[in-house]
Amino acid sequence: MKKFSLIFTLVLLGSIVSSFFLTVGYCDWRTPTQLTSNSADNSSPAISGDGTKVVYQSNVDGDQEIFVIDSDGTNLTQLTNNAATDRNPSISNDGTKIAFESNVDGDWDIFVINSDGTGLTQLTSNTLADAYPAISGDGTKIVKRSNVGGTNELYMVNSDGSGSPTKITSNQATVWISSISGDGTKIAYISDVDGDREVFVINSDGSGLTQLTSNTADDNVPAISNDGTKVAFESIVDGDWDIFVINSDGTGLTQLTNNDLINRAPSISYDGSEIAYYSNADGDHEIFVMNTDGSGSPIKLSENIVTDADPSINGYGQKVAYMSGEGNVNEIFVVTQEDPSPPFDQMLSINDGAATTDSVSVTLTLSATDPGSGVIEMRLANEGEPWSDWMRYDTSKSWTLTSGDEEKRVWVEFRNGDGVVSTPATDTIMLDTTPAVNHDIVYDQVTYVVQTRSNSTLTDMTFSQGEKLLQFSVDGATGTAGFCDIAIPAELMSGTFSIFIDDVPLVENMDYTQTVNGTHYQFSITYDHSTHTIEIFSTNVIPELTSLMLISTFVIATAVILTYERKKSNKTGF
Repeated sequence: MKKFSLIFTLVLLGSIVSSFFLTVGYCDWRTPTQLTSNSADNSSPAISGDGTKVVYQSNVDGDQEIFVIDSDGTNLTQLTNNAATDRNPSISNDGTKIAFESNVDGDWDIFVINSDGTGLTQLTSNTLADAYPAISGDGTKIVKRSNVGGTNELYMVNSDGSGSPTKITSNQATVWISSISGDGTKIAYISDVDGDREVFVINSDGSGLTQLTSNTADDNVPAISNDGTKVAFESIVDGDWDIFVINSDGTGLTQLTNNDLINRAPSISYDGSEIAYYSNADGDHEIFVMNTDGSGSPIKLSENIVTDADPSINGYGQKVAYMSGEGNVNEIFVVTQEDPSPPFDQMLSINDGAATTDSVSVTLTLSATDPGSGVIEMRLANEGEPWSDWMRYDTSKSWTLTSGDEEKRVWVEFRNGDGVVSTPATDTIMLDTTPAVNHDIVYDQVTYVVQTRSNSTLTDMTFSQGEKLLQFSVDGATGTAGFCDIAIPAELMSGTFSIFIDDVPLVENMDYTQTVNGTHYQFSITYDHSTHTIEIFSTNVIPELTSLMLISTFVIATAVILTYERKKSNKTGF
């Protein structure tokens, strides 16, 4: 973190007066966004890795339920609604899946639900105490604590409910809060196997157990980075609570705070470079962020007379969700760092990457990433034309190309919530409105229609059943680019195809592309214009008459002739 100055802003929350500040070098932290305002006990906030959503538990309706809300305070969704207790939510990196525990059926079980309220799935159903679910960043795995045989052990379950739970630990001791890496391969957890709480890391298949701490004090609340390389935790090893970080292989132990205060509940960024935690450094509990390499000074993100606790930092370290309040009245807040960096990973694809189109109406697929203030707007332009007005960011957009058969290029720029614009992304597609031409291939009195669309002159299409070959010629102005799109009925040719131009084999996805729609094999072939012969071979064609079929045909024909002769002799009296 860089040097900072404090800018105090008073925010009134009922009878609570909060002040907020903060400049970090060139990056300011904004005034916090209050996500809840209901005078209830809103707690256990967890922010998604991408910073878009915050899940939390609340007793606003009289018992604890699970809620999710966008980090800008919009789109509040109540995910559970029952007379039981639903608690300890955990959210995937993209904010789409949420795991939690509930005693809705009389004992504690683990559930998973989509953040839009759909897809509620009960993952455990037993009389055991299943608790403390932690969902992997990709949303596919959930680690939980379960009481089996009188001891608490860790188990892994698939979030889609498939398969059976996998037992991870077997130490006949009590395990507590666990944290899972983004891909679900590593788990940090607490165990009292040696008599006090220590921090351990283990692979999700139960291998690679590593004890990270070994002392006579309590070490607690581990948080593992998304890549599984670093673990932050709190410890009272020196007589008061401090924050530590350590590599998941047990090396590089670093004490990040060292004072006579309370420093607790670390939450770690994707790459393990930043943590958020709470501390009573100024006499009451406030939220802080700091670098895990020990550089810089801790930066205070809140300033008020009530308790701020349970911080949750997003993957890129630019948003922190936390709870603030006293007693049974707590509200959820999010604080966001101003975003001087432009959106990145920008992408534009026309018609899902198709090489050609016969229409000026196309569909654009778009994406960009901005974990700070988010991708808010975009603008588009055809090559050689002015930019459109800024429009709301969307991942799919209908667009009109300029007229005229030629290669078309479309550009896009993205803008984040701080008004910073990305570098442009672009894609091209060949527009050719040449009408399709049908070619009749007649074989054994059956007509098969082969359809082509090309900017070349196409002649002499023939089919050889014996050679399993479709052949034709193309011609065009030398020095220009040519293409031929051809659709061959699967009834005529199928299987594995090979394509040659003038006896030279073509390379798929370089010289041509191939797709199958169920009834036709479709090829887009490109070449430089001159007179060419194109040959398309397949492993299967319309069936020949086999020897058995010929014998059967002869027998049937002979039987018909004999029957006819017999009828004729009966009529003549012979």
